[in-house]
Amino acid sequence: MQKSMDKLGILLINKPVGITSFDIIRKLRRVLNIKQLGHAGTLDPFAEGLMQILVGKATKVAQYLTSYDKSYRVTMQFGIRTDTGDVTGQVIDEVFLEPIQIDTQKLKAKVQSLTQQIPPIYSAIKINGQRAYKLARKNQDISMEARPIKIYDFQVIDYSFPNLIYQCHVSKGTYIRALTEQIAEMFGTIATTTKLNRISVSDIQVESAVDLEKITPENWQEYLLPIDKFIDCPIINLTLEQDQDFWYGRPINLDSYPSSELVIVKYGEETRGLGKVVNSVLLPSKVFK
Repeated sequence: MQKSMDKLGILLINKPVGITSFDIIRKLRRVLNIKQLGHAGTLDPFAEGLMQILVGKATKVAQYLTSYDKSYRVTMQFGIRTDTGDVTGQVIDEVFLEPIQIDTQKLKAKVQSLTQQIPPIYSAIKINGQRAYKLARKNQDISMEARPIKIYDFQVIDYSFPNLIYQCHVSKGTYIRALTEQIAEMFGTIATTTKLNRISVSDIQVESAVDLEKITPENWQEYLLPIDKFIDCPIINLTLEQDQDFWYGRPINLDSYPSSELVIVKYGEETRGLGKVVNSVLLPSKVFK
């Protein structure tokens, strides 16, 4: 039985402004000398903050890491609208405004009452198999449907007209660029997002992340974290015989183990893959070969 000895885990990177999420991947591939890298949630080039970089076979767990809620610190500017909804886009509308009076508690209540949002046309959502932003760049007409969102918390951090800084805790699928425009609509005007910082994913804070330039070929494994720190599910530790069965995708009888839709499977200190338990039988779903 041949087993992969590839390192797998998650690096928490504090993305700087001015580069793409793929730039992060490309640079880390050279430093780590590992081609199999991915991420659990992109950030636009103008944005900064927490990114989860999946290393090696950890790329197989991406689908389990993208559904978590996130928190952001955002700067928006009233009186201007761009085609992308952020400062990198082309200005398509601009209005003169007198300073807007804001009641922070009323605004908080209104924002937290939002339940739907129309995503920006400049987004990675697929329309008939193509990314929306690619269609937008070709000036094709795009119809985006409203999607459910949840705003768990909203706080005004600072306000100096025309700039408002806010912090929000939101559900998966919430677009902050669109949220900024929704806030502006509450005052009967327009706005765009000028700064965006992802400060947390679930209970993981950006303070736990490392700056990209600090990662070296010599030290990167010191920052590599196991996937069980990020996926909230039971962990099953196998015996040698069970590990062999798991490796070949065979079901494994467990003694009165409760059913679970997702479990992390380990042999010793090595993460072997993911599975589920049905009627005390472990069924392999993803084997890290």
